Amino acid sequence: MLGLNGNISFIGELPSLRYVHLKHNKLVGKLPAHLGTKLIQLEELYLSGNSLSGTLPDSFHMMLSLTVINIASNQFHGEIPSSLLKLQSLLYLDVSSNQFSSLSANLYLPSIQFLMIANNPIHMTPTSFITTLLKMK
Repeated sequence: MLGLNGNISFIGELPSLRYVHLKHNKLVGKLPAHLGTKLIQLEELYLSGNSLSGTLPDSFHMMLSLTVINIASNQFHGEIPSSLLKLQSLLYLDVSSNQFSSLSANLYLPSIQFLMIANNPIHMTPTSFITTLLKMK
């Protein structure tokens, strides 16, 4: 653990980053809305165990090389967005232990191998949830 604390906004100012491993620090704030337009080479994003909040930026879909997103154990909320649809390389998605209330009905992650959404107050009927998961095969 680095012991970093403060706002996460600096992350978008490092455009050549390919790997971000900043888990278990004291980072706060929202992910910058322009994150995906600035970090288009990013392959791995590990931000678990911080105090990050807000919704996931729609610009995530521009990070086409992204294979890992781990934002577990933060305070993100809202919908797990359909903008993740365009992440054809995404293999690992951990959004557990946040405050997400729904999965996009259009969520389709064809390459996904690991999906962790536990400990979120997701409001979906079991049928719609299973239908969404079956689309991910």
